[in-house]
Amino acid sequence: MDKESLRARYELALRISEQASLFLLENEKLGREISSKAENDYVTLADQECERLIEESILAVFPDDTIFGEENKVKGNSKGRWIIDPIDGTVNFFNGFPNYSISIAFEDALFKLLFVMISGLMRAVTPRIIRVLNM
Repeated sequence: MDKESLRARYELALRISEQASLFLLENEKLGREISSKAENDYVTLADQECERLIEESILAVFPDDTIFGEENKVKGNSKGRWIIDPIDGTVNFFNGFPNYSISIAFEDALFKLLFVMISGLMRAVTPRIIRVLNM
């Protein structure tokens, strides 16, 4: 993937992580609608809606990209893919503890991780970039 394409995805991930953070802060009540995926593995309506928001935002700009989401699994079959955990720390989220985050990553066709972004939601809406490669 060329640097311009990667930069565009990186900048999109920054914008999306801020939008998703605000969405969760404004919609905490969606965390009260809880279901179980498996033993000790929960999902809230907020998880599902936040992932949908992230997916739609990515696909609006990069309609051919693949998305691997925690809640909706794999969509698409492009060579590069986005990896999303809409609420990393769901149990904290639905219990009202502010220690959870949004995780967004992108990897290329060789499964080389190009960037990982964590948007921490400890009442702040500032994305923190964990790792950026080949930029």
